Formats: sequence, C-alpha cells, structure tokens
Amino acid sequence: MYSWPKHYPSNFIIPLGYLVVGLLWINLSDSFMYWLKSILHWSTGTLEHFSILKGYFYVVVTTLLLYLFIHVQMKSLVRTKNDFINVFANHPNSMWIYETLSQRILLANNSACVEFGYSELEFRSLKLQDLLSDKIKIFTKNTPKAISENLY
Repeated sequence: MYSWPKHYPSNFIIPLGYLVVGLLWINLSDSFMYWLKSILHWSTGTLEHFSILKGYFYVVVTTLLLYLFIHVQMKSLVRTKNDFINVFANHPNSMWIYETLSQRILLANNSACVEFGYSELEFRSLKLQDLLSDKIKIFTKNTPKAISENLY
C-alpha cells in the first residue's frame, strides 16, 4: 500500500499549490466580482471586462510566482551540484570517473593528478588501462628490489 512521504518533494508541492490557488482564485474572485456588480451596479459588459482583466492578472501573478519557485529550486540544485564537485575535486584520495565501455577517463580529482603526475587535461586523454599500468610502475618503484623480484 502506498503511503505519502512525510516531506513532500517540491515537484509535488508546486503543482499542488498552483491547483489550490487556481481553484480558490476562480471561486473567490468570481464571487467577489458578482458582489461588486451588485454594489456598484455594473452592467454585464463591465463585469465581463473586469473578468478578463482578472484572468490576465492571475496569469501574470502565477507566472511570476512559478518563476520564483523554479529559480529557488535551481539555485538549490546548483548549490548541491557545486558541493559534490568540491567534495570530489578536493577529496584526499585519488578518484577518477571513466566511461565503462571505452574506459576513457572523463574526470579526475586533484589528488589523482598529484599522485599520477598528470594535469587534469592529460588525465582526460588517458584510459583506465593507462592508469593501472602507471599504478603498477609506482608500486614497483616504491617497493624494495628484493620484494618486487619475488612478485614475479
């Protein structure tokens, strides 16, 4: 059985809010317009004119509100993306992202560049095999000769 989330995601709240505001606007503004017609003794033509203006007003205001909601959400997404990029780029362990089929390196963090001695641009021209062979070279270079001879 489906249960509603405790914290509604914004992709649910914004359309729901738009629906509620729209329905309230239609019901309350029409009632208000008929009340004004009876008090100010408007003709039917005047009522129709103000009803059209009321529709334009609603479209303009809701467009601005939707823009603001989307703008706030986009700022939040950009902030989160930048946080993840900073965590990846500045992580003390060497990390890289590669395409699985071609095994081409797409991105490497600062620690990987320092450890392997490549610039970020040079890293992007490498494949995973290139890194693995470099890692073996680094390991055998830093390993005493007696131990490395016994590895083979």
